Amino acid sequence: MAMPQPIDEEEEPSTIEEVWERTPSYPGFQVEIIDGSLVVTPHGNFRHARLNYFLHTAFVEIAREKGWYLCHELTIHLESNHDRIEPDLVIMPPDPPTFGDSEVFGRGVLLVAEVTSRGNAIRDRFTKPRNCALSGVPLYLLIDPVDAPTAITLFSDPSDDGYRTIDRVVAGEKLRLPEPFGLVLDTASLR
Repeated sequence: MAMPQPIDEEEEPSTIEEVWERTPSYPGFQVEIIDGSLVVTPHGNFRHARLNYFLHTAFVEIAREKGWYLCHELTIHLESNHDRIEPDLVIMPPDPPTFGDSEVFGRGVLLVAEVTSRGNAIRDRFTKPRNCALSGVPLYLLIDPVDAPTAITLFSDPSDDGYRTIDRVVAGEKLRLPEPFGLVLDTASLR
């Protein structure tokens, strides 16, 4: 009688990055690494989609003028702690530095924007801005409709301690973005 051959089992992942790489995509969900943990969140609702549309239209003209790309569903590799985030909007130059075929280094983008919801408010308000700053993302823009009125916050001037400058307005007010944008974001339609 022949002895059964040992089953060749695939080696288990040893790092969170390997777990993330092997996690299949699920329609309606995004999978990120945030502060070393795997985080699975559902895509937003109608209000979230409307706010994403606002972001896209607010930047489409300057992106065309400057030859930049407006990207959704793009993975940003944060070098400071190896987080992988998928912001609601990423604005980047034509040839940013990449990590592999599917990730862009945070230091190579121009702006990361998030629209928060109750389930991810703490991460979007505090964790992601800190980690983006540590990885050299120049601007982090947050639209926060969780508590009325909707707040729009621009984090800029990244350092080893986070962003040095935080400008916040409420929906209906104007927010100035520094160069290379040099534009005023009119948030009247967010009221």
